[in-house]
Amino acid sequence: LPGAAVTKKNRLQSIPLSARIAILSMVFIVPLATISYFHVAQYSAGTASSVSQANLIVDMTVVAVMALFACFVAFLTARSIIVPTHELAAKIDGIGRSWSVIEYLPDGTVVTANENFLALMGYKLVDIAGRHHSIFVDVDYAKTDEYRSFWDKLNRGEFIAQKYKRKGAGGKDVWIQTNYIPILDGVGKPFKVVNFMNDVTAMEQEREAQMQEQAHVVHGLAAGLKELSDGILTARIEEKFSGQYDELRIDFNTALS
Repeated sequence: LPGAAVTKKNRLQSIPLSARIAILSMVFIVPLATISYFHVAQYSAGTASSVSQANLIVDMTVVAVMALFACFVAFLTARSIIVPTHELAAKIDGIGRSWSVIEYLPDGTVVTANENFLALMGYKLVDIAGRHHSIFVDVDYAKTDEYRSFWDKLNRGEFIAQKYKRKGAGGKDVWIQTNYIPILDGVGKPFKVVNFMNDVTAMEQEREAQMQEQAHVVHGLAAGLKELSDGILTARIEEKFSGQYDELRIDFNTALS
């Protein structure tokens, strides 16, 4: 199958070059070592000619050189694998300390979560492990096509970055700026979803408070202007606005003084 060929090619390309060289070296070392073994056997039995003895010396020298070469390449291979692995582990550890992280199976089942996430949402790991992601959303929203589409995208391997309102323990609202990242297996199928997030609840609450205050200001001004349009020239806005918005109220009242 074409897909199978592509998969095999991708797997081969994923093997470090140094590892491929080491494997190729072993392909030559094994038969040479076998030939050398028979030459040694002949030499030990006293049946080896001077030519066989010379071949034995050449074979042993070639095998020794190639064995040393293979060991050197193997060392480079181990270094090329281990060092990036340590770097990757350090990066993941750094992300875990600064971000809230939770992992899911493709069907939405919680696998694990770090301490930052548990503290943010107010849960213990035992409370959420094995349960579905829907415990973090409104009950009604969990039944919508939009929510089903959300998981369909992740199961297609699509990356999602967005701001969401989620539900923490006790039903508290938690706003998160989040990244849902599907982790793919060797054939490109998601086998896990990792969710990195930052808490933006305070900023969102401040934004909502500002919007409410702006709506209050608009309502107050509209009421004052309505009185003017009705011919009430003594109209005043008595209720104070918060912060700099109160200057609008003062200017309005001053203009009618």
